[in-house]
Amino acid sequence: MKKTEKPKNTLEQLRGVFFQVGLIISCGITLVAFEWTTPVYIADLPNPVIELEGDFELAPITYSSVPDKPEVKMEQKKIDPTQIKIVVDPVEPTDPTDPVIDPNPQFNPDEWKEVEKKEEDIPVLGAGVMPKFQEGDAAIFKFLADNLKYPKMAIENQIQGTVLLRFIVGKNGKVRDIEILRSVNKMLDEEAVRVVQQMPDWTPGRQHGKPVSVYYTLPIKFTLR
Repeated sequence: MKKTEKPKNTLEQLRGVFFQVGLIISCGITLVAFEWTTPVYIADLPNPVIELEGDFELAPITYSSVPDKPEVKMEQKKIDPTQIKIVVDPVEPTDPTDPVIDPNPQFNPDEWKEVEKKEEDIPVLGAGVMPKFQEGDAAIFKFLADNLKYPKMAIENQIQGTVLLRFIVGKNGKVRDIEILRSVNKMLDEEAVRVVQQMPDWTPGRQHGKPVSVYYTLPIKFTLR
């Protein structure tokens, strides 16, 4: 009789299946081995012994009590009723009736007063006719030469220069609002202002035939010879 080879063929076909099953089992065992841990109980650990050298005394713990806040009593001053003065302001009675209005008022021209309009005195930088000092510029220089007094301290310290002043010649010809545009020294500045303040009245400037206030600039030169 001839032997059949069917069993051998069957095992060869299942060879791959057996290999995969074995590989899965070996991987599972390896994974379980790595994840396996041994439990450690704290009670089984040795107790450490700490030794301190020398004598140590622990300070006693004390608790301080918070003192109670003292009670503040408000003392109210006693008022003597005999010293109280009651002052009553007299109140004049008012007329409860409405004022009577005249339905036919009459106008009296004799009682009419016209309100006076005050013109604003605003100085201008220049006018059609500029202010004039007496006979002209020569009179200004003569007035300054006759009235200027060179300060003694300025002479001793050799101080000289030109003080530039600006002032307003008003509608009435009077000088006002003197300003120092360029200063040299306090002593010279004060002397220049003093002399200008002593100037007599000017002839006021005019604009459109009316007197106006005009700004005027005047240099005053102090020179040592």
